[in-house]
Amino acid sequence: MAALDLIALREESLGGLCGTVSSVVFETELQLRRDDGKKVGFTGHFSSVVDIEVLGRDITNMFHVIVDWPQQVVCLLRDRHSYRITPADPSPHPHTDPSA
Repeated sequence: MAALDLIALREESLGGLCGTVSSVVFETELQLRRDDGKKVGFTGHFSSVVDIEVLGRDITNMFHVIVDWPQQVVCLLRDRHSYRITPADPSPHPHTDPSA
């Protein structure tokens, strides 16, 4: 979340059949692209699961799952969405301070 400049509003526990897991609530805008290329934004409070190991096969089997373990990022893609793997850009990440 720090890489996205998100500030946690509060922590919550989410529960299901296998128990509970910690989550963090934050406010942000999700931007999606429509079929005609225009962006649509949804602003609100969203929860993020803190421990990415919580995703079980019942959920992940419905998606293309990309797990970036070092960055603690999980991407779930489905239907008309796709992904492409390309060589890394040698320029610094936009949220990285090269002088640090």
